[in-house]
Amino acid sequence: MGVTLERLSKLDGPNYLASLIQGQPKRLCGIRKLEIVASTRKADFISARLNHSFELEKSEVTRGTSSWDEDRYKGIYIVDGLSPALKVGVADGGGVTAEKSEEKPSVRVATDVSLLTDDKTIHRHHSGISKERLEEELISLFTSQRDFVTKTSIAGLRKDRNIGLTANIQTGFCVSEITPAEIHEYVGTLSDEQRSRSPGGLLWPHEILQKHIVEIGGISHDDPRFEEKKIELFSTLLGIPREMNTLLSALDSDVVLGIASTGGSLFEYFEKNGMLPLNENQKLMGKWAEVVMRGDELYILCNASPNQYVGMSELAKDNFLNADNYRYLREVGNEEELDKYIKANSPVETADLCERENNLCNLVLMDANGVVVGYRVVRKENEKADGRRIHTSRHHAGEGLGSLMLTRSEQEAKQAGCTHMEVHATGESAPFFQKQGFVGLGKTENTRGVFKDKPSGYYLMRKEL
Repeated sequence: MGVTLERLSKLDGPNYLASLIQGQPKRLCGIRKLEIVASTRKADFISARLNHSFELEKSEVTRGTSSWDEDRYKGIYIVDGLSPALKVGVADGGGVTAEKSEEKPSVRVATDVSLLTDDKTIHRHHSGISKERLEEELISLFTSQRDFVTKTSIAGLRKDRNIGLTANIQTGFCVSEITPAEIHEYVGTLSDEQRSRSPGGLLWPHEILQKHIVEIGGISHDDPRFEEKKIELFSTLLGIPREMNTLLSALDSDVVLGIASTGGSLFEYFEKNGMLPLNENQKLMGKWAEVVMRGDELYILCNASPNQYVGMSELAKDNFLNADNYRYLREVGNEEELDKYIKANSPVETADLCERENNLCNLVLMDANGVVVGYRVVRKENEKADGRRIHTSRHHAGEGLGSLMLTRSEQEAKQAGCTHMEVHATGESAPFFQKQGFVGLGKTENTRGVFKDKPSGYYLMRKEL
């Protein structure tokens, strides 16, 4: 067996795991100071990962603390990426400040790891748990569950530029049957500290649990790539996924930071409405965006600003004129409706769409050149999140970008207190929403704006959040 819990628990465990990760070290061009905001042991793993992945001779690596009172807000629903952003970006009287005049360009970095099954989060036992109780919980868990998902959120604040980037990684894995006798043996080997160290007291590199992992990210245990996937899984569970390298490289890139700076902050709505889980007199520093990775492609997700309105309008127009799911608009006899769709998404109408007082989010997705490749607009009407627009470029079909934007908008709606979301499925988009858990409520008509004289039909769909 390769990686074991015993090996990782040793003093040189972090360096050992980092040495197993493939890839040549990269050079950081701008960043001269890295501050890791994490507990001591977790910081050891992050530091080892960064030292292995980057040439840091000219960069100073330090350990930092957070001004955010994380324990106070345990159990409160928080959108992906927000928790580590709060760890590195919250400022109070003596906390983090924007240091644009700082001599050394610096980054504060933090990670968060969660374990899920059936969309339920398995929490750590922060107050401690007896061996008997943990054994009962694990027997109950493994009686009903075989599929697990680990989610890791990373956040880095480029302090000298006052720009923050997050990245969110999700890995699914499956286990074979674990018997009560094996669970009893496993629990008996854990110390008091180990029982509360990880979500649910599950230390997956442990030999007893590890031998039951049979599939990771669609790669089965008899695949030659499985051992490499296992190293990636354990790295992710420890808060040091390989995507951390991409995030740090993005924070070191003037091009990426320049694109991120053109939009609005990802957490803008919650900041403006005092909905961030903060203590009195605290604030979140930085303009925040999310780095989205799809293979070798990198995208930047943020809130739209006037800089993106033309690009959003052009994207919608191109979809109406060329995308398969709007082909009915190009059929003979539908010329007037096509023209109205284009007019309803002109730059002027897009600006009006994005600048309503009750808008919850105006998400815009840009590629590495700053070109708009997707957007999502949602309004808040009491407890309802009203989905107004979602578009992705036809040139990026099949990459999951539409699903990503829809999921992010659902998370923001839930964070804002919405209980459900409704969408207006036009074209042939109803099957897409059905796959995402929306239920059809029937066909209705749009009689607003350019459609008031000649209504256009759509399917109203709903999803509980």
